[in-house]
Amino acid sequence: MKNSLFSLLLILVLGCSEQPPVTGTDSSGTVQNALDQVDTLLARKAYDAGLELNAQLLQENNVDTLKPRLLIQRMRLFRKKGNMDSLLYYAERYRNWAHARQDSLRLADALWRLGFYHSVNNDVFTSQAIYLDAIELNKAMGDSLMVAKLSNNLTIRLLDMGIHAAAERMAVQGLEYLGDRGPDATRYKLYNGLGRASSEQLQFEEADYWYQKARVLTGDTLPYEIAVIENNRAVNLMRKDDYKQAIVILDSILNSGLLEDSNRAVLMERARITDNLAYSLYKTGIDTIAPLFEKALSLRDSLNDLSGVIASKIHMADYYAGKDLNKANQLSEEALQLAREEGESREQLRALRQLIENAPDARTYALAYRDLKDSLDFIKNKQQNLFAKVQYDAEENRQRNQQLQTEAAERELELARVENRNLVLAIVIAALLIITFLWQRIVKAKHLKERLEEISRTENRISKQIHDELANDVYHTMSYVESNTAVDREPLLTRLETIYRRTRDISKQNAQIPLKEGYEQALKDMLQQFQSKKTNVLTKGIQQIEMGNVSDHKKLVLYRILQEMMVNMHKHAEASLVIISFRQERKKLLVEYKDNGKGTLLNGKRYSGGLANTENRIESVGGSISFDSRPGKGFTATISVPL
Repeated sequence: MKNSLFSLLLILVLGCSEQPPVTGTDSSGTVQNALDQVDTLLARKAYDAGLELNAQLLQENNVDTLKPRLLIQRMRLFRKKGNMDSLLYYAERYRNWAHARQDSLRLADALWRLGFYHSVNNDVFTSQAIYLDAIELNKAMGDSLMVAKLSNNLTIRLLDMGIHAAAERMAVQGLEYLGDRGPDATRYKLYNGLGRASSEQLQFEEADYWYQKARVLTGDTLPYEIAVIENNRAVNLMRKDDYKQAIVILDSILNSGLLEDSNRAVLMERARITDNLAYSLYKTGIDTIAPLFEKALSLRDSLNDLSGVIASKIHMADYYAGKDLNKANQLSEEALQLAREEGESREQLRALRQLIENAPDARTYALAYRDLKDSLDFIKNKQQNLFAKVQYDAEENRQRNQQLQTEAAERELELARVENRNLVLAIVIAALLIITFLWQRIVKAKHLKERLEEISRTENRISKQIHDELANDVYHTMSYVESNTAVDREPLLTRLETIYRRTRDISKQNAQIPLKEGYEQALKDMLQQFQSKKTNVLTKGIQQIEMGNVSDHKKLVLYRILQEMMVNMHKHAEASLVIISFRQERKKLLVEYKDNGKGTLLNGKRYSGGLANTENRIESVGGSISFDSRPGKGFTATISVPL
């Protein structure tokens, strides 16, 4: 009777009388009709009725093929109602259901949804942890497109948190897994994320490079995306004080007809571009732009775009600071108050900086600025640390550390017993062992350095001899054969030309390297020699390395190792993308080589051929090198050079 009354109510809501009551014994067609009814209720915003019917279906149907759709329907209904607790509960239930059935496809979908919902609920770190789990699962499943999409989601969240270097690495990972065959829409988002990350790190040229690549993918058919990318390019120019070029781009967007649509996202972008144009005009000395500022502010206010209103008021305060100081301070105060209400910390700092410069009671604002800045720095450091722990599996690290602590405690106890028996003798023996060990290391390192320097001199001498003698002789032989008609010339000329090219290649590979001035350019030139139509070679971070702090011997070793890696890639890898990243951590120079080639199976701790050469070279300077590769998964090498 209850079911019949419920169904009658549902029929009245939908305005039809074709559906029979939904019971556990109904046919699959009737259940499908009921599922469609829930979707209709969702579309009509009849959320409570939809939840009631969905709950009945969940109770009466335990078929695995229906369960995912019913749970997803329920999550969508709770999200529309704004009930985050219930939404997260059913998202967890969906994940547990998929995990219990070892259904990888459904589990990947459940992780994606759960990570997104935690992000919407501002639970950033739980969202990150779930996204990383989803990425690893999709890697194992071979779903490169989903890896790229999840990497883009994480990139956006890391950028919002101000963790720019990690965002950059996440976007690069997405591009690596996407390869050359991924959809342009996903690649465009990753390029845009790389542009934002580079611009935030003040790498303006690199940011523009990524924005230009994103712009190519938008073509002429995505007006909103074109406007977003062009505005980001203009903001990048504004950050490096190139306001004139920014004006050209912003004015072109506003007059291009790209933003004629009336939906909220397009109008918000139009307001953003108008405000940026007004600010750029002001920075170039054009004085009559107050109406343009007001136009942007009015549009943002009508859209209830509070973040945009804050940005407009801060820009306008800068403009009025030289004209009407009271109005400038009023705008800064309004921006500060609104930023506090909305939790916009960075905008609070911008408003406080203006008030420190312009307001009479600067000390009060200076103290507020100091406290907020310290708090934000602390939060950012905490966020970076927490993300690192999430990314590298904090639980595994905790267990490993616990084991190491136990072993350390046992060793300390044993050492204490030994010291109690014969403390003086232990100290003497330890001192002798340490001195002997250090002396052996010093002597060994000295001998290795001398031997490698001799090898370098020998290589340069051989290079000169090959170029000046052997190649010259071969060239003269070719000339002689060309002038002697009695010789069967074609086969001979072909072989001699091959020999000539090989000798020149050998000469280039062993040519002398400038280890003082010009080393960075020589290193970049060597890497770019391997750029081709089939292989794209990217270098990152080399400009930030102080090569003057690296000894000539270590520069030579690093150059030869990277040259060996690139030669191996060219011969064997069949890679379309190679990324060489440089960064400095404390007293170490870290270089990471990655390619997306066919990979290889690594067996054992010692290697032969080119890999063995790289190990021998890096050990001579007290450094280390590690390799990671699997068939079909590319090749990675991490090089550590002590400074």
